[in-house]
Amino acid sequence: MQKDNLKLEGLGSFTVIFASLCVVAYVCYFFGFHNRNFSDDPAIWGTFGDYIGGIVGTVIAFSVFLATLRIIQLQKEAIDLQKEELKATREELEKSRAAQELQAQLFKQQQFETTFFNMLGFLRDFSNKNYTDQYPLTLLLLLNNVEKFTDKEENDKKEERQKYINIIKTNLDAKPFLNMIRMYPYFNKYFVREQDRLFYDMYPQADITDEIPEKQIYYPYTKLKNMIEKYSLFEFIPYNEFRNFIRDDQRFIDNQGNCVCPDYSVYEAVLKYFNLSAFGCNYFLLADRINLEENPDELKKYADSPYKPVRLAVAKNKYTAKETLTLLSKDTEEEEVKIAVIDNENVSEDILQKLANDKNYKVRWRVALNKKTPKETLILLSQDSKEEVRQAAIDNEHFKN
Repeated sequence: MQKDNLKLEGLGSFTVIFASLCVVAYVCYFFGFHNRNFSDDPAIWGTFGDYIGGIVGTVIAFSVFLATLRIIQLQKEAIDLQKEELKATREELEKSRAAQELQAQLFKQQQFETTFFNMLGFLRDFSNKNYTDQYPLTLLLLLNNVEKFTDKEENDKKEERQKYINIIKTNLDAKPFLNMIRMYPYFNKYFVREQDRLFYDMYPQADITDEIPEKQIYYPYTKLKNMIEKYSLFEFIPYNEFRNFIRDDQRFIDNQGNCVCPDYSVYEAVLKYFNLSAFGCNYFLLADRINLEENPDELKKYADSPYKPVRLAVAKNKYTAKETLTLLSKDTEEEEVKIAVIDNENVSEDILQKLANDKNYKVRWRVALNKKTPKETLILLSQDSKEEVRQAAIDNEHFKN
């Protein structure tokens, strides 16, 4: 700014000097080359003054014009400088705000993780001290906190939620978790009347009636059941430990040693109480649960499972629809799956005809044994390269008729 002021002052000085030089030059020229004397006529002096004023005024006016242009230029530069400063200030404020938000987010995450791992520690303590009554509430509270902290729909939040859920799943101690799980049959039709179960859902802290073998305090099992299914909390529970722990629970056995569940074993009753989603990639448990599934649409979802026991269970299930069996008949990895499809009571003749041309002779042999296999297919199989297949086709009652 000081440089700009100096430029303006220099311009003014230049104007005065230039005007003075013009006057001096004129006087020198007039007196030096024309030998003229000073006039005594005022009119001439007036004309001379007008002449000088015209020259000086023109120079001054031109200098003022240049100065005005320079002032406008300086103002524009000042405005541009202010804009740059404002922009820089705004960027700094944005950076400061972003840094504050990041710091607040990190602080919030630090608080959450401190609480999360403390509660996870409590869960392990309850496991070691066998505080079964505190275990479900702590687990439910832990899951609720994770959902609350990652309640946004952004992909990074979903990944973050899954990260914490996986930490919980890998830290679930099988014994207290299963000790809690085996309480679930108490709240189905075999143990509690419908009106009682509704009452417990309304009043979670109500005492269970004496109809139940052991008087317990009801916790929000329904909410926790939904969490188990939503996040597949059975995924990392060892299969044998789950099966043996549930099966050996004496509270489900009457005085004669019989299971109090009329339609299922205790193990099956617990499995059937949960949806298929509860078992995640624990494919042995999932396969046992699929054996109990009666919804064809649910079974169809697992027909392309990467796990053989799961596909095999779907193929064996009597509720599996024909279109699902058709999909399973194209299994390229396991002959057992195709054989299970052939033995399923819902298998169609079209599937049997296609599998009669299978490369694996065991599959063709099974088709030959099936009573649904049409005669023309049996005639084809009676000419098979394998003796076992030929004999099974000839012995089939459809072949003889």
